[in-house]
Amino acid sequence: MLIIRDFSFSYDGRRVLDDVSWELGEGEVGIISGPTGSGKTSLLYSLAGFVDEYVNAKILGEIKVFGMDPREALKRGLVYYVPQDPSVSFLGFDVLTELTWKGPDEDRLEEVIELFNLKSVLDKSVLNLSGGEAQKVAIASALLGGYKLIVFDEPLANLDGKSRRSFLSELKMLKEKGITCVIAEHRTELLESYADSVLPLNETPYQLNLQSFSFARKKAEGPLFKGVDMSFSYEGGPPVLSDIKIEVQPGQVISFVGPNGSGKSTLAKIIAGMLRPRGRYQRRGSTSFMLQSPELQFLEETVYREVSYEANRDDLISQSLEHFGLKGKEDRLPHSLSRGERVRLALASSAAKDPDLYVLDEPTEGQDRAGIIAITDFIRQARESGSSVIVVTQEDWFARQVSDQAFVFEGGIVHEAVP
Repeated sequence: MLIIRDFSFSYDGRRVLDDVSWELGEGEVGIISGPTGSGKTSLLYSLAGFVDEYVNAKILGEIKVFGMDPREALKRGLVYYVPQDPSVSFLGFDVLTELTWKGPDEDRLEEVIELFNLKSVLDKSVLNLSGGEAQKVAIASALLGGYKLIVFDEPLANLDGKSRRSFLSELKMLKEKGITCVIAEHRTELLESYADSVLPLNETPYQLNLQSFSFARKKAEGPLFKGVDMSFSYEGGPPVLSDIKIEVQPGQVISFVGPNGSGKSTLAKIIAGMLRPRGRYQRRGSTSFMLQSPELQFLEETVYREVSYEANRDDLISQSLEHFGLKGKEDRLPHSLSRGERVRLALASSAAKDPDLYVLDEPTEGQDRAGIIAITDFIRQARESGSSVIVVTQEDWFARQVSDQAFVFEGGIVHEAVP
């Protein structure tokens, strides 16, 4: 069904993949593993038929999907690509529109809605779905569309524990239905029992070159954010947050933890000034916000220009590029980077701005061990300079590692906890 022979992939003169060979049978699950920047996403793009159509790259060797070129398989509606944040690829405004835009049979539609327990979210905007909900909608759309190959880019990265277990159940169901699945993932240990084949991409991850950031010393003048009795609802929807009380003090690292859809990102956006809640609040100082899907906030055409866009000083630009493993990639298009590199680019841009408050939504996504070390060290230095950091994360271990204080979100209620 899927055959890769002596396949190489180059972008901007840089060889990303070299002489890769792999085979996967119909109805099987294949895992692509490897460190950040090893070419996992590039191989997924190639399998999905995006090269030359949507991605400009030089390729050598051969890939066959159902005996045809991947671009032909894509045109025939055989291949479905699920990005790490599925909602960015949705075409409908709400869940029902997304499920029905290809005009599925009514009985089949009802069957899939029941199968994935989607009835309660049919009228929900695709932009307001949690990570787990978005994965369900993407897989349901693939089933309704009759696709034979589903390609997942790090599907576990945005999910809490419950949603990860749900995805694994859905993966088992896809396998039983004879649908072939290819998954690029760091968390291979969670998928090994479902895999028929594993393709390791063993490029050496970027070498750590941690920098001593020349951050300005911040002056403590009271809380950077203080909110009392805050509540928030998206238009036409139920309350997402209720009666929230929170203070962010200078030089403090706070983590928001909890399941998908519990309001973590919503409160982060309120603190950053992107949403206006009901209740009393005050905000001061400069803020840098990193979106969970950082590519949505990129404004410039090169990595260097993106980091320098709001940079406080030139020395912080070079320090940020070096610290986050982006040295040598200054002329790359930001969207051409791997997922992990795009996250680090957003972090580098924030570091170069040197704000009073960093708000980081899922900064560990797509990171290997070197990336985690770089992010942890950056947070430590930001805190020591007097900046505050809010970390939105699914990873309890990371919250415990970096935080002075943690808030646990559940059903619109926020509880303070010891990290």
